[in-house]
Amino acid sequence: AKCGETKLVYRLLRRMAQVHNFIADEKAYNAFLRGLCERDDVEEAEEVLRRWNNEKFDLERQSDRGGFVSKPTAASYGLAIDAWVRRGDMLRARKLLQQMQWERVPPSL
Repeated sequence: AKCGETKLVYRLLRRMAQVHNFIADEKAYNAFLRGLCERDDVEEAEEVLRRWNNEKFDLERQSDRGGFVSKPTAASYGLAIDAWVRRGDMLRARKLLQQMQWERVPPSL
């Protein structure tokens, strides 16, 4: 993700799930988010959060994974919120914090 290969990372995660039955967990997604935020691609990081959140509604995926689907945590949102703050875009940071609350993700200190 740090090198701008976002589509490659998506394909890799999808292939790992299909071929190797690997479940991308919080660590995998947070590494992806961290790379995007370090590259200052916060818009794409928000897209990753959106897609990740939508996975919990994918019943086929849940079935394939024995009911387990990871979801973003406060640390996950914090990576993108921090990146927006570093850019000086407090409005986008606040909007993402509100989305986090909407998704019922408890904030951390």
